[in-house]
Amino acid sequence: MNLDFSEKKILIIRLSSLGDVLLTTPVIREISQLFPTAHLNFLVQDFFYDAVRFNSRLENVFKYSKKNDNSILLDNLEKMDFDFVFDFQNNRYSRKIVKSLNIPTFSFKKPTFAKFLLVHIKINLLQPTISISNRYFQSVFPNAFLSNSIPEFYNEAKTLAKTKSIIKNEIAICPGSQHFSKMYPIEYQIELCKMLVQNGFSVKLLGGKADKFICNLIKSEVPQVIDKSNDNNLFEIADEIATSEFVICNDSGLLHLATAISNNIIAIFGSTVKEFGFAPNSDNVTIFEDNSLKCRPCSHVGKSKCPKKHFNCMLHIQPKQIINSICEFSRC
Repeated sequence: MNLDFSEKKILIIRLSSLGDVLLTTPVIREISQLFPTAHLNFLVQDFFYDAVRFNSRLENVFKYSKKNDNSILLDNLEKMDFDFVFDFQNNRYSRKIVKSLNIPTFSFKKPTFAKFLLVHIKINLLQPTISISNRYFQSVFPNAFLSNSIPEFYNEAKTLAKTKSIIKNEIAICPGSQHFSKMYPIEYQIELCKMLVQNGFSVKLLGGKADKFICNLIKSEVPQVIDKSNDNNLFEIADEIATSEFVICNDSGLLHLATAISNNIIAIFGSTVKEFGFAPNSDNVTIFEDNSLKCRPCSHVGKSKCPKKHFNCMLHIQPKQIINSICEFSRC
């Protein structure tokens, strides 16, 4: 590691999405520890601003909009006179920004071909599995690895939103996902909630605007659960995660928020696999997936329906398995 970023002004670009933005935070932490005098700044899409808004390791967090004109933003970024850009997005939007700044840039090297082979031909070149956070880091320091790849999330007081006083037997479920094939089936989630309530657990449902429908549906079938879905207030969701004894998530952005905060996490993987680098790298995470299926993965981002029309990657994960895993810790 010969590069020295001491006293350098660095702009980190990761525009979206929630999980990807949170997964840059281990790199931010590592750089700030390796080079305490480096000046770290961040550019993020406005919708995901809160993910890094109060990160105390950053001097500035700039908001980018895909809908509005960004000319004033680009002018202001040019005036900042950055020394380097870390482009962890590396798409047409970020490349346009990088081109306008015209300064030395380290760009995220996406394993696009390897992902294509794994999805379509089932040839796995993604072994050993390297986390996305480490892939970001290796964009700057090739072949190096983070000393700690757990994400960080800062609350409105600019302090790490870690565990508060845990409420015994309180379980938070984040039932939503952007893609159908990454979401635990609604009928299984209803059954899981019923079983949890029967075993004496207090269950709350977390999510943003896009998750309100599924949260309301579960609540209508299991009145004992508490629907805590909100209008995309990430800080409220983080507070609810922090007090929960267990958090149950799909492969979604809230999984990475939970990884930054919670002590006990159950992650459910359907159409996607750990080799893509998004599985939490933490000892406090239990991952449920069916590794026996030859059709997995069918996508690296998720699909709107099961291509094989059986959805066995999720249907083979029974609610009873999840209950048993929780009861191993809680002795229910």
